[in-house]
Amino acid sequence: MEYGKGIERTKMDILLLILFLVFLTMGIPIVFAIGLSSVIILILEGIPLLLVIQRLFTGSDSFILTAVPFFILAGALMGLGGITSKLVEFAQCLVGHVTGGLSFVTIIAEMILSGITGSSTADTAAIGSIMIPAMEKEGYETRYSCALTAAAGTLGIIIPPSIPMVLYGIIANESIGRLFLAGFIPGVMLGVGMMVPAYFICKKRNYPKRARVPFREFLKSLKTSSFALSMPVVIIGGMVAGVVTPTEAGVLAVLYAAVGGFFVYRELRISHLPQMFRETVVI
Repeated sequence: MEYGKGIERTKMDILLLILFLVFLTMGIPIVFAIGLSSVIILILEGIPLLLVIQRLFTGSDSFILTAVPFFILAGALMGLGGITSKLVEFAQCLVGHVTGGLSFVTIIAEMILSGITGSSTADTAAIGSIMIPAMEKEGYETRYSCALTAAAGTLGIIIPPSIPMVLYGIIANESIGRLFLAGFIPGVMLGVGMMVPAYFICKKRNYPKRARVPFREFLKSLKTSSFALSMPVVIIGGMVAGVVTPTEAGVLAVLYAAVGGFFVYRELRISHLPQMFRETVVI
């Protein structure tokens, strides 16, 4: 009997794979191809579809998931509140004098911002809106600028806080704090790894470099951006130390970014809020 069940199970697995591949060749998005093929198999096996709805609701009924929109909103607040631009200015003072320095600025700014928003989409949009026009203005090719910004944006899902890590931690019942710790060093290594080919590409194409910033100006930039630079330390440190949960860390990130935008850098306005909420919902 068990042998017969095993054969039946194998047939269903093969049918599931075939259906999935057929839906893919039809041009149906992967997420819907997975869902449709799975639902068809459930119907063939006589499993009530009401159970599917129940499982879907149970899977998404998690308080920790509310951390996701909070981190995305924090990124939007940073973009309009001047925090992102301060991070870019600091990165320019740090590495702008190297050949192809704006490439390094883009990568470093993405790495720092990744430690706040946890969203590759939000990071790429925030940094790209600043760095791509700046790179084009100094003679960088548009396709290079866009490709570099998009590649550096992937650090957002590795360097903590990472939204995919939050989702994985919920699904696999793993410690999100430990996942964040595990992603930090690989994320930094990937960022440094991106700088190596970027340097040689910029050297080969003779992209410009800026004059070295005087040490006094560097200290001034460091002081101005210190509030923004301390944000990842506060958020990640709070989670790792167990002071705040991921959801509370998301709220903390929003409050921190709001204080920075409204009171520290004073670039955020009440009129900006509808736009930020709209961006958060879309992302």
